[in-house]
Amino acid sequence: MRRPSLQFRLFLAITVGIVVLASVFSLLATATVRQNSERMLEERVILSQLAGEHLDDAINQSLLQLGQVAPSPIITPSEEPSDAGKGLIDSIYRTLAIAPAYVSLVSVYGKILWTSPYSPDLVGRDLSAIESLGYTLRTGKPFVSDVLRDVGYDRYVVYLGAPMKDAQGVVQALAVATIDLGTTNIAEFVEPLRLGETGYAQVVDSNGVILAATKKDVPLFTKGAHSGRFAVLIAQGQTTKGMCHDCHVSGAGETARTEELLAFAPLSAARWGIMIAQSEEEATAPLRELQSRMLLAGLLVLVTAVPLSWVGLRSILKPLQTLEASSRRIARGDLETGIPQTGYGEIGALSQSLDEMRLKLQQSRQELQGRVSQRTHELAALVRASQSLTSTLGLTELLNSVVATAVDTLEKADSGVLFLREPDSGHLVPKSAIGYDWEMLSYVRLASNEGLAGMVFTTGRPIICNTEDEAITMLKTLNEANRLSLLEARGGKNPLSMIGVPLELKGTTLGSLVLSSYQQPSAFSADEAQFISSFAAIAATMLEHHRLVEEARQAESLREMDRVKTEFLSNISHELRTPLTSIMISTDSLLTADTGGDGARAKLLQNIRRNSERLNKLVGDLLDISQLQTGAMKLSLEPILLQEAIRESIETVRPLAEAKQLTVSTSIPADVLFVRADRGRLVQVLINLLTNAVNFTPNSGSIRVAAASNGSLVQVSVVDTGIGIPEEELGRIFDRFYRSSRGRTKGGMGLGLSIAKALVELHGGAISVKSKPGHGSEFTFTIPLAKET
Repeated sequence: MRRPSLQFRLFLAITVGIVVLASVFSLLATATVRQNSERMLEERVILSQLAGEHLDDAINQSLLQLGQVAPSPIITPSEEPSDAGKGLIDSIYRTLAIAPAYVSLVSVYGKILWTSPYSPDLVGRDLSAIESLGYTLRTGKPFVSDVLRDVGYDRYVVYLGAPMKDAQGVVQALAVATIDLGTTNIAEFVEPLRLGETGYAQVVDSNGVILAATKKDVPLFTKGAHSGRFAVLIAQGQTTKGMCHDCHVSGAGETARTEELLAFAPLSAARWGIMIAQSEEEATAPLRELQSRMLLAGLLVLVTAVPLSWVGLRSILKPLQTLEASSRRIARGDLETGIPQTGYGEIGALSQSLDEMRLKLQQSRQELQGRVSQRTHELAALVRASQSLTSTLGLTELLNSVVATAVDTLEKADSGVLFLREPDSGHLVPKSAIGYDWEMLSYVRLASNEGLAGMVFTTGRPIICNTEDEAITMLKTLNEANRLSLLEARGGKNPLSMIGVPLELKGTTLGSLVLSSYQQPSAFSADEAQFISSFAAIAATMLEHHRLVEEARQAESLREMDRVKTEFLSNISHELRTPLTSIMISTDSLLTADTGGDGARAKLLQNIRRNSERLNKLVGDLLDISQLQTGAMKLSLEPILLQEAIRESIETVRPLAEAKQLTVSTSIPADVLFVRADRGRLVQVLINLLTNAVNFTPNSGSIRVAAASNGSLVQVSVVDTGIGIPEEELGRIFDRFYRSSRGRTKGGMGLGLSIAKALVELHGGAISVKSKPGHGSEFTFTIPLAKET
């Protein structure tokens, strides 16, 4: 199926848009009418409130006049009005804000005592049955009644009353104004409202009875169509507004259809309210006219815009179709064919911009092809350099390969040199170079901030010298010897541009890579600096790789040496133990047989026996070390009474201690009883520590063995008053075959403390030492407690 043309689709879209716009226009017109209707109702509510305030002011003023303070008693003790009372009532009648039919002076019992104008028929009438009057008698507050029948005449009235008090605030009587609704038109207070030809206002009481109306044909003193609703609003003190579309029965029994806008507001001074009404047709006539005009305007826009859009689209789309064909050629990769100038204004500018874009794309494609070729060349160089990591070349050959590849890859680079920092001197030393005389270059030793290599090393970022002046300025930072050596190594040539990048690995700068061009200034760009940094990173990785390989080789050699040594110790120990045992047995036999012989021979035999025992102990230590290192030693763990193990160890070394007049004591709490250990190995640890203490404690010194519980462990300490251990040797005192440089170890092979440490750790404990030269030593180890049995 053929796709509709762009012109048709745009025309359809514009037509739909115009229709939608006209529809929105119509909806806005309707919404505007609705909003204005709502605003009109709000205005009617405000008018009813203003009229109510006007009537409230009149009622409040009247109540204020009725409740005047009497200057002197207005009622005699015999419940008769005084002259002052009569005069006050006459004054109120003449000045009351709402003209009354008459004003009465009423006693606190509700009896009329006097009227103005005076009427004998009214004097003596009882008003106490009026509910509002009773309210005032109870509370002392003014009142305004609903529509009532006059107590003295056949007519509808409302009563306004207020208490009359003396100077001390005591209520003496009540002043009550009778308002004849037939002669006093309360509607005069709302007649100034401008409500058009059909608008009118009504005043209703709390029962919905109409008190007054501005419309002549409204029956007074009857309940209107909305009396129930008005009564509720008055009771709640609420305003309302709305449209009345209903059928009402008039007072004459006729049914009338009403369509009115209504607004109602209650009064505050009386339980009354004011209703304002106006014909909906009259009130909304301007809005309906506005709506009609807006709908007509929308229709005219629709009728005129559709044909105009068709004509306009034809004039616009023809040059656009030409531009579309040109764009298709560009999309197919044809950047050689020019774009014809077509159309006017923005379309003409668009065709010109499109042709300029074609030219820029053509130029960019050429540049991109060149950059892709360059990047491909650089990537291949990086791959070649990376492959060097897996080669078997030495470090020097690897670094030479990296520098040579970097120089070959950058066509404008004529030479390159890689410097590394020597840890001992801190100088940067050349390790690989291309384009330099190596013999002269080998004399160069750069400080960390000297020359381009030093500045790059110090700052840790690439630096480019784009001109010969910048390069010379950088070379001037070299000392005289280095500058001359570099100049001779370059064959007397000065670089026109240089670039240097740091060799970084894991945040540490190892050295610098510097490339130079002798043919062209500004030979290196920021992109090339990033590329050269990649080479520097490869060189740093090679250095780290070489270091790790060397460390691995050394570690493997040490492990092999340790294995051979351990195997040798094990073999030699087994070989020595058999002849030593034979020598010891023979010596014992000779000592036993020599019962009265030569004393010199007996001393010699004893010396042989003593040295044999010493050699036997050394052989035992060698066997223990061999078993501990290979993991062949097994423990026989059982509950051991710690006190007995300590006592046995002390008894073993006691002859050595007594020979030096040393005091050996113990401090073991009663709660430390059983430990879980191999008895023989635990005694061996204690004997090693005690023997060590005896050997290095001067004559008449002391040794103390203490123990204390520490959770699930027992902490055992051997404290001596010996010569102490230098601080620099504390970290190595438990190393195998370690012998103190200060002669701390007398004889032996330096295995005792190492064996003690290994045996404690095999039990699951730990051993430590605290010592200070001249203040003795304290060796402490832990051993697990055994559960009580």
